[in-house]
Amino acid sequence: MLNNPYYGQETHGPYELIDLGKFDFEEGGSLANCQLAVATHGKLNAAKDNAILFPTWYSGTNKLLEQVYTGKGRALDPGKYFIIIVNQIGNGLSSSPHNTDLPGGMPSFPKVRIGDDVRAQHKLVTEKFGLQSLALVVGGALSRYGQARRANCRHGEEHRARFFVHRNLG
Repeated sequence: MLNNPYYGQETHGPYELIDLGKFDFEEGGSLANCQLAVATHGKLNAAKDNAILFPTWYSGTNKLLEQVYTGKGRALDPGKYFIIIVNQIGNGLSSSPHNTDLPGGMPSFPKVRIGDDVRAQHKLVTEKFGLQSLALVVGGALSRYGQARRANCRHGEEHRARFFVHRNLG
């Protein structure tokens, strides 16, 4: 395991590391303690119907999403919504090759597919936050667009709305 100060609370915080326990990956391999770096904003209401899931893309972090999209009067207003920003597995904040002990870390780190992120996030929102549905799933950049669409295919009945942000690269 390597300590890289760039991937820490000072640069990208605040966030909480949430341990999902043993996590098996689609292409094989597993992590004994898969951790997701999660930042939340706002309050979950009593009806639990104001939660928004916003996953990062591969090189993105919660800090960037907070600075651009989250805040009073912005698209994701924490005065109205409970916003859950989840850092992608392997992005440096969540479980990643450099911050995972061997035997699962460094060159042995499992290959991560979008489906792995979707399953990890589903486990997070259902088990950690006790949610049965989400008001909105937001995806930005091509990989997050695919992730939000994959989540909709696997768990669409649990999402009341979907908003996919995609920029044409062609």
